[in-house]
Amino acid sequence: MRRLLTRLLQSPRAPVASIALALLLASPALTTGLTADDYFHRLVLLGPSSIEAIPSDPMQLFVWADGDAKRALGMMEVGMTAWWTDPEIVMAYFRPLSVLSHLIDYRLWPDSPLLMHLHSLLVFGLALWSLAAVYRRLLGSSLGSSTPTMLPALALLLYAVDDAHGMTLAWIANRNALLALALSLPVLVLHDRHAREGQRLAGLLGPPLLLLALLAGESALAITTYLFGYALFLDPAGRLRGLLRLLPHGLCVLLWAVAYRSMGYGARGSGLVVDPGGEPLRYLAKLLERAPVLLAGQLGFPPSDPWEAYPAVASWLPTALYSWALVTLALFGLAFGSRLRKDPAARAFGLGALLCTLPVAAQFPHDRLLLFIGVGAAPLVASLVADVIARSYPEDALAGARLQRAVSWTALSLHLILAPVWLPLRVRAPLDAERMIGAADRAIDDSPSVRERTVVLINPPVDAYAGYIPPMREAQARPRPKAVRWLATAGSEVSVRREDATTLVVKPRDGYLSLPSEWMQRNPRRPMQIGYEVRFSDMDVRVMAATDDGRPAEARFRFAAALEDPRYLFYLWRDGTFVPWRPLAIGAEAHYPRVDFTELLP
Repeated sequence: MRRLLTRLLQSPRAPVASIALALLLASPALTTGLTADDYFHRLVLLGPSSIEAIPSDPMQLFVWADGDAKRALGMMEVGMTAWWTDPEIVMAYFRPLSVLSHLIDYRLWPDSPLLMHLHSLLVFGLALWSLAAVYRRLLGSSLGSSTPTMLPALALLLYAVDDAHGMTLAWIANRNALLALALSLPVLVLHDRHAREGQRLAGLLGPPLLLLALLAGESALAITTYLFGYALFLDPAGRLRGLLRLLPHGLCVLLWAVAYRSMGYGARGSGLVVDPGGEPLRYLAKLLERAPVLLAGQLGFPPSDPWEAYPAVASWLPTALYSWALVTLALFGLAFGSRLRKDPAARAFGLGALLCTLPVAAQFPHDRLLLFIGVGAAPLVASLVADVIARSYPEDALAGARLQRAVSWTALSLHLILAPVWLPLRVRAPLDAERMIGAADRAIDDSPSVRERTVVLINPPVDAYAGYIPPMREAQARPRPKAVRWLATAGSEVSVRREDATTLVVKPRDGYLSLPSEWMQRNPRRPMQIGYEVRFSDMDVRVMAATDDGRPAEARFRFAAALEDPRYLFYLWRDGTFVPWRPLAIGAEAHYPRVDFTELLP
């Protein structure tokens, strides 16, 4: 088996075979349909929508909130965001090339999600083809491995079948990351041609191609970390000349950043997505938290996806898994030790992967953020796997022989055996999301009369069980409620008291915004004080009490009519679905238990 693997990986056809295998393993994504933000995109591109808050301008495809309080209140009014949303929040991204790719979908095959998914997989295939060129050119040195000739193909194979790419490949709305990857990897190839072979045309083409990649998605900024690593460790002219060679790229990034910010794009006002420029100290704290989680998710196990959900499962879980992430990084760091010390390519890729965490740490951890981190991690992991195949391990004073073999075998087991088995399962993630959201949607009235009624959800498990219902039903041309309101989420026990004919007072035991996921639409720096009010067309909300850390502890909901009025449909989350809720008698109080979030997992 070892000899067979060696021959296969040294074959000139190995890159094509790896790309074909990756696309085959990811092919179950073709049948996953639309999910989550895909419905929002459909409404924007096929608009105008009856939901006034949804724009009809394609350039607004990646603009969820633009700081316009009127639009934010419009989304709250229809029920796409919670009542505690900050009306001034900004979550807007400038991705014109990605918009163009989705416009192609909705002009040529608007009713075929299968072809939309195929479009995404083809973009991934192009990215892998470029990555093969990167590895072929930059992995000429051995990275400390006893089998250097197989390293480019092995690194490409490990990256191509990495299960961490599952959600990115299967979620149409996330194609921007694939486009950014496909456009930015050739920048590294062109830079190497310019530096090693003196090709002036390659040097001229690289910076504008980087700019194009940034117009596909902000994640393309991560390729600059590998350019920086190249300048420090691989540029044949030395570090100073290497860094000077990056000035045109830096100028393009600067022009993009200035234009991006001046047009109002970015993420500001969220508690989950951090603005590094506006909140440097908070960003630094999040970087220290998120970087180890992301890197450990790339190198080891478990995935980084559930990080923000761990507090909902058990309060001790984040600490335990953060500690496990640090142990994982320490073990792999020791195993990489001799390679990083002796091999400049290892240092270039390792530094690039490490620095890639800087931009992505502004987002909450998720494996779909690992596309660029994996570019640098795959060659290092490949060097460990190659040692197992060759039964040869480099001497390392820091990592003993047993530890070296154990980590190398772990790398092989996770990345060469488990990953390709798990990838076809993880590309089914959108179906899991649809199952969870569908459990909420199917329980809510969808007769034509619901168009004139307000659905009031007492305690949905999380925001997604409520906020995605209006755009999903609208995109599916199904009757949607006039509005969806949710009073609290079930992150803790929820107490509901009826004060009078039109009023409910709701008190979550742990207060509002007790789960990390609930902070997506509001920054802790903008707390809701006692007396804070939100006015809807048929309901007013007022914060009546606050927790010690400034979160709402109790809220009063005053409806425009008696709770028994047929214009309202009340639902309670119980036993994995919504069930009709009968309004309490005046003066009565009820307590509804915290949801067991493990029951929601696929």
